[in-house]
Amino acid sequence: MLQQCGLRELPLEALRHALPRNPKVEGIEWGLLSNVLNPAFNGLPGTAAYNPKEHEDVIFAALVAVFQAGKQVCEDKGCDPCPAVYVTRPTRAPGPSDLDKPDKTRPDGQFVPSAGFVPGTTTSTKGDQTSWLKTNVMLEAKVDELKDLDHKMGRQNTEQAIWGLGHALYTCLARRWSWGITIEGTTVRIWLAHRGGAFVSTPFHLIQERNVFMDVFMRLAYGSPNELGWDTGMQPLDDAHLRDDALARARQFWQTRPAEDGSQSMDPMSIYIDEKRYILIALISDGRARPIRGSGCRVFVAYPYPDTGHEITAQSVVIKIVWRHTGRESEGVIYKKIIKAIEDSGQSVVEASKYLVPVIAHSELSLPLSETIMKGVDTSAAQLVHVPDYIQVDRRPESIGTPPMSTPNSETLQGRRPLIPKPEFTPTDRVCSAYVMANIDGQVAKPLHHEGLMDKACSGIADVTMGLKMLALAEMNHRDMSVANILIGEDGHARLSDNECAKPANAEASSAGDMTSLQRMRLVRGHGCSWRPMRTARTSPSAITRATIWRAFCASRYTCSSCPHPRLAFLRPRRNNRMMPL
Repeated sequence: MLQQCGLRELPLEALRHALPRNPKVEGIEWGLLSNVLNPAFNGLPGTAAYNPKEHEDVIFAALVAVFQAGKQVCEDKGCDPCPAVYVTRPTRAPGPSDLDKPDKTRPDGQFVPSAGFVPGTTTSTKGDQTSWLKTNVMLEAKVDELKDLDHKMGRQNTEQAIWGLGHALYTCLARRWSWGITIEGTTVRIWLAHRGGAFVSTPFHLIQERNVFMDVFMRLAYGSPNELGWDTGMQPLDDAHLRDDALARARQFWQTRPAEDGSQSMDPMSIYIDEKRYILIALISDGRARPIRGSGCRVFVAYPYPDTGHEITAQSVVIKIVWRHTGRESEGVIYKKIIKAIEDSGQSVVEASKYLVPVIAHSELSLPLSETIMKGVDTSAAQLVHVPDYIQVDRRPESIGTPPMSTPNSETLQGRRPLIPKPEFTPTDRVCSAYVMANIDGQVAKPLHHEGLMDKACSGIADVTMGLKMLALAEMNHRDMSVANILIGEDGHARLSDNECAKPANAEASSAGDMTSLQRMRLVRGHGCSWRPMRTARTSPSAITRATIWRAFCASRYTCSSCPHPRLAFLRPRRNNRMMPL
């Protein structure tokens, strides 16, 4: 996960610019309050009362007193009541509220909402008080000051911080970015993770620069939900009867679709898309949301929110939420272009709905990162933190994604597909978008690799040929063909979905959205690990056979297609001069 996030070190003042802004808290001159702060800091590393023989949990429990002293100062200066409380090292074993992921550990410290918080316990009548679902800011602390990662920071603390920041983004559906603090001895750093990457500040001293620490600590404590990364437009259902109905429908969905890989313990949420309210009841897929950096794509089963009553009556839809690169057009806009091209060519739009998944609504859930959390933050001075290849994070191994393949654009082919060196990570500007896709006859379609009948699979591949023809009418190239994007409905027709990466077929290479190939993405992607049929625990021989038929079809289709660099763009990828799976 360290390798995936492209960790960058930013100057402290640059990252402080992104912190929550509360004028009254920012106006406090913490350097003039030594008489108040000294007793609270006593016992922390670097103070006279520091005892290195004590356990780190005991040592850093003093941060509770630091928070209480800071909160009292803020209240004396006329600040509103603090919306958060600092909790140190919960000891109770985690419960099922963390969405059934392998590692459910808590951080060394965390800010959680103060509303309804019961001091002295981790649980209340409203459930787990220290869940990741309620964590505003996480803190990891170590007594020892090691610099075994790029000679800058402690490897173990860094791994735990990155895991916690990523886990917050992955576990909490409404989370847009996450904040953190690490302490190693007397060295403090601020952390910020979002879908554009992870940033860490240059270090400052816990004791000698306690005025900086208090400014950071209390600004995070007083941050609003929006500033701390929560999407306030996505909320748990407040109607108990409607929630029960949503949970019952979710159970019914999982009984009929056990092969999907989304978490089955999701709590129903409401969301507004294009000024209309929907209920998210079940998470179909969230694999791309595991890494910090990337699209963070999630796909849900959803229903329109009922206008009256406490029961769901409308047909289901599928909602996809993705952090798209601002260099790419919205999938909803691309779909409209395809439909317009079909109409202009005299073809039937109704006929097209047999081969394409309709996008019936779409909207941006937030402004681009450059206009929200990163607005005004100068990232030009960011320095890459080099992570050795041997470092792996074992606290959530399933987060490690597919290794990047070679992605040539306009390089010369010399006997085999060239391997392009992986470029240095640069922060990307992303915007959170949502798309509502219609289901046919009210049924959630089945991806090709979950289809159990060979005749339906082969018929579906033939239907996808027509779907690609519809894109060709709009002079678009799909670029993300995979078995997961070929959906077979109850009517037997297969429909092409996920036009997120489609590009104009004859476009000049310009933005990231129009390049022939993108980092970590191939034009042709398959299911399974080899062209040869293999028996695995999760993949049956029949599934691999269907995938092989699909690969042969898809590869031949793209090899013959028209694009600026057809030979380079559509050949099978290679590694060590051996052909890789398509």
